[in-house]
Amino acid sequence: DIPYIIKLRSTSEAYNDLKEGKSDLMLGMRTKYHSQFGKYGNSVVALFTHGVAHPKKEPVDINSLEDLKGHKVIMQNNSVSHRIVMEAGLEDCAVPHHDIENAIIKAAAKDSGQVLWNSLSLKFTLRRNNLDNFTITPIVMPNGEYHFMSNDEDLLRRVDSVYEAMVYDEELQLIRNKWFYPEVQSTGIPSFVWYIAWALGIVAVLLLVYNRIYHYRMGKIKRISNIQSKRLALYLHSGKIQIWTYDVDRDVFATFTNDGDKDEEYNRLSFSVFFNEEDYNKIYAAIEDIKTGNEDVKPVLVRCHKPGTPDNEHYFYVKISVFQREGNSPSLLLGTQQNVNAEQERHINMQNLLLRNDVVFNFLKMDMAYFDSNGILTDINDSTCETFKITDKQMFLDRKIPLTFIPAYAEIDIYNMSSFHASLIVKGNRGMADADNVFGIIPEKVEYYEHMLTPIFNSEHGLTGILFIGRDITSQVRSIRNEQKNEKYIIDQTKRRNEYIKNINNALEVSRIWLISYYPKTKIMEVMYNLDEPPMRLSQIKCAMLTDECDKHRVASLINKMDKCMTDRFDIKLKTVFHDKEGKDIYLQFNGISIQDENGNVAHYFGLGRDVSMIEETDRLLKQEMDKAREAETVKTAFMKNISYEVRTPLNSVVGFAEMFNIEHSKEDEEVFMSEIRNNSSALLKLINDILFLSKLDANMVEITKSPTDFACEFMAYCITGWSHELKDGVEMIVDSPYEQLVVDIDSNHVGQVIEMLATNSAHFTSSGMLRGRYGYYHGNLEICLEDTGAGIEKKNLDTMFNNMNVAENMDQSAIRLRMQICKKLVEKMGGSMDVDSEQGKGVTVWIRIPCEATVVKKKDIRI
Repeated sequence: DIPYIIKLRSTSEAYNDLKEGKSDLMLGMRTKYHSQFGKYGNSVVALFTHGVAHPKKEPVDINSLEDLKGHKVIMQNNSVSHRIVMEAGLEDCAVPHHDIENAIIKAAAKDSGQVLWNSLSLKFTLRRNNLDNFTITPIVMPNGEYHFMSNDEDLLRRVDSVYEAMVYDEELQLIRNKWFYPEVQSTGIPSFVWYIAWALGIVAVLLLVYNRIYHYRMGKIKRISNIQSKRLALYLHSGKIQIWTYDVDRDVFATFTNDGDKDEEYNRLSFSVFFNEEDYNKIYAAIEDIKTGNEDVKPVLVRCHKPGTPDNEHYFYVKISVFQREGNSPSLLLGTQQNVNAEQERHINMQNLLLRNDVVFNFLKMDMAYFDSNGILTDINDSTCETFKITDKQMFLDRKIPLTFIPAYAEIDIYNMSSFHASLIVKGNRGMADADNVFGIIPEKVEYYEHMLTPIFNSEHGLTGILFIGRDITSQVRSIRNEQKNEKYIIDQTKRRNEYIKNINNALEVSRIWLISYYPKTKIMEVMYNLDEPPMRLSQIKCAMLTDECDKHRVASLINKMDKCMTDRFDIKLKTVFHDKEGKDIYLQFNGISIQDENGNVAHYFGLGRDVSMIEETDRLLKQEMDKAREAETVKTAFMKNISYEVRTPLNSVVGFAEMFNIEHSKEDEEVFMSEIRNNSSALLKLINDILFLSKLDANMVEITKSPTDFACEFMAYCITGWSHELKDGVEMIVDSPYEQLVVDIDSNHVGQVIEMLATNSAHFTSSGMLRGRYGYYHGNLEICLEDTGAGIEKKNLDTMFNNMNVAENMDQSAIRLRMQICKKLVEKMGGSMDVDSEQGKGVTVWIRIPCEATVVKKKDIRI
């Protein structure tokens, strides 16, 4: 009456479901690596026997595990057969497959190959897939047992009981025949046999009743046995006891779990790895004694450890006894070992304590005297005689000196006393009492004496005696005083040293200086920037890696000289691979000298390293400024030459035509003279304005003032204004404006000035074709392009257009270059850039890019 739901799952899924509590019962093979998933039932449901499936036309010679050598056999991956083969060291013979049924079908299709698996599973697979060309050959290998598995022991007992009853009643045989032995057919039975069968049935019923009674009693015995086994397991666990057996005939050891289940078998060599070598020899010696008939073997104290961890040892008492006999000889020995690690550690600690006490009392020289219960001196030791100069011990004891005769103890009530401890400062020949009637005279060398009285009581708290212990502590007191004095001196010196080191560290930190030491023998450089911290150690390769490529050869040369002790001092400045917070290179200056040993040989090199990056940067900036000053002077000279030429040309024209009025001329020529004077005067004025504006740019006197500007409205006006100054007949003006509205934050006056100047230049040199202007806003930049189809600029003039040092060949070139320089500097002052491209005879193209922020971007609708 067990309710159940059956689910077919893969083996691994079934084990995991059982472990995680998703299933209550499964059928599994009993192995050590399956014990983690659940407990096993007692009933053997099926045996796992091994067989080899192979083509009928190819007989195999595989009859045992050893016969697999030299063969390639297909196996189910991680199956029992596969694990047995792997443990036997025959992994080279195994061809593991995850789908063994598919592998069998493929092998049968090829009519070749060998498959090692469970015999019944092979038989079932061949029959189900009609693989008649394959047959099965049994192989001798360790068999496996299938048991019921569950984490509910009560359920296991109930299932085992039902299963045993079904086996006994042969109710499972039909299922077995259907699955694994379909060839077994029922035979016809004559009718008269049924009468006999009825009679036999009655007998069978009686036997069944007897069998049920027998099983009930056996179950009761088994339950009692299980209870006793649990009690034994609890006893073994609580007593930290482990058991093992030794098979005398097989010479094999076997270990058992705390539940009494057999765990592993070991030969002598593999079993010995759990013990200390000397202790294992004791165990085997005891086994040999029992084998020879001496069964009175005492327990052996041994040290055990896990394999590979000999340092982690535990102590065990091992008791060996006879468990089974064959005749008069023992055949199986039982070994029980109890963990006594804690007791043994306590025993060892006690022995060490006793040893220390013994050492203390044997090596400390103490004065001892014993007074009886009446306070009369009855015994003294040799140390007391030596301290107090007592020459005749017995005569001194015969004086029967009372304890109260000693002045220090005169007021003590010996019957109600407790322990007494005191120290005396002794001067001259004064003792603890009169020199004639107590211990005698204390020598002059004794200045400090420590003594103690301890009463001794019996079990009834009655006084049995008083023990006097004393010792000369003069040397200890002096030693303590010297130590105190030395300690004070050390503290003062340490304080001074720490202050000195602190000052050195502050000086090193402020001046950015490091202490360096190089040792030729070890090829190591030590760098210290704080005396309280360990030095940084650098190898030769590390030193080279930290140096810039330009100075690596100098570092290598210096290290080579120091390794050969070929230099007494060094002074070198190096560029490193490091950079400061601003990304500037770091330079280090190293100065050092050689330090010699007592033999005059170089022991190491000592020196200072300091950061000279600021000095180097200052030198670099100074040189850079000097170069700029020279360049400015050169540019100034060239500029003055150009200006002189560019201003003198129109001025000479004005003066020349003005003088023409003073010579003979016609009235018609006067109009020409006046026109030339006006044109050159206008050109001169423009030139002077441009020169003044360029000077203001160079002097940083031009301010950029940004404001929101609708560039879509302004761009065409800028272009038309510039072109109209020099526009020739027949030249087409084109303005591309793709935006309906483009509001950008720019200096509209200066942007317009740049566009007009560039447009004027384009119109001046374009006599045919077109003038074109276009713009756009891309990625935060206002981009402007002005094109023309004019005369263009020669390559050599294009390369020197922005160079003040070259003199223009004519007035046109002078004007163009000056305007181009003004435009470029003005665009750069607004944070942008300007590029010029030209080919003589094909025109000029100018690109302007000005970074700005757009607040309104609205493009025109383009309809096709």
